[in-house]
Amino acid sequence: MKRRLLSAWCIVFSLMIFAGSWAAANETELRRELTLEEAIRLGLAVSSEMKQAQLAVWLAELNLRHAEVNLHATVTPLELQEAQLALQNAKVQARLEEARTALQVERLYYQVLKAQATLALRQEAVQRGIQQLEVAHSRHRAGEITDLQLREAEQEVIRAEVAENQAANALRLAQMQLRQKIGIPADVELILTEKVDFERREVNIAEALQIATERRYEITTAQQDVDRAKREVQLADNAYTPPIVLQRAKIELERAEARLAQTIDDIHYEVTQAFFNLEEAETRYYLAQVDLELAQANLDLAQIRYDHGLISLLDVFTVQAALAEAEVKAVAAMYDYNVAWAEYLSAIGLGFDRWPDLLLGDVNGDSSDSEAASDDPEEAM
Repeated sequence: MKRRLLSAWCIVFSLMIFAGSWAAANETELRRELTLEEAIRLGLAVSSEMKQAQLAVWLAELNLRHAEVNLHATVTPLELQEAQLALQNAKVQARLEEARTALQVERLYYQVLKAQATLALRQEAVQRGIQQLEVAHSRHRAGEITDLQLREAEQEVIRAEVAENQAANALRLAQMQLRQKIGIPADVELILTEKVDFERREVNIAEALQIATERRYEITTAQQDVDRAKREVQLADNAYTPPIVLQRAKIELERAEARLAQTIDDIHYEVTQAFFNLEEAETRYYLAQVDLELAQANLDLAQIRYDHGLISLLDVFTVQAALAEAEVKAVAAMYDYNVAWAEYLSAIGLGFDRWPDLLLGDVNGDSSDSEAASDDPEEAM
């Protein structure tokens, strides 16, 4: 009998352990903690644009291998050169798409954090309103305020609750966008763990333009096109080459130089715009902080004046609403500055310096890393 009881207790204990383990595992599956880098990694992994760009690189690699194997048989040196250029261009496009995807994920990540902070502030505003409304009901029962004043107080609380509901909806939408971008199911709770605050950065427009000129792949590839066109002119400039070939090479050189100049102008404009956006975001942050301090001081003063019967309850609610808006704007300004900083880094070509482990292989060097990862493109797909 004792053995049966012992066996029964062992079974029950085992079932309890199994149930606890299953519940813990299930809870883990329904919650996902994410740093910003992890979110970017997921976004790059599930991005259809990134997949298409990588497939284009693999196809260009296969075409180049075919050209190398069949050189002088069915492939001319010029066709080999075109295959090499196509591979390099495919790698550049993959890097550009990588940078765009990472920036999109970073924007969405900050948008969720901002929406979470905004909702928390709106909830605090509702609580302040409810507390003030309780005081209003007490004073109404004591005959100190009119029915109209009580209704005005109730209406202000309703407005605060509407703002809270709007903030909750904005958070749901922001989370939906982030989930879709990084491939997280809707039933998984996202826990964003990145700590974001305001950190002022020193920037210089002249240095930014110089860095962008050196680091942006668009300018690098456009310059390589010019260098290649110059070599074609040199090769065609001899007594054995037909004059029309030389003329065509010179025209191609002028076209390449024009594309380079336009590319530099476009990127310099983008960098300048990002520079101004960052400066404006910094200014808005400092203004928001001052507005927040003033709004808090006004509320403290309004509460004192109300306690002494100098202003109405509606005046207090108005000042409380102003404080709530100032709090939201201060939080938004902090996140907007971080977004502007990310966009600035992307504009000057340094966006991925923060995430070195997420980089693809060097587009201007050998393709050993890419080849190692794609020896069998069909298997990788």
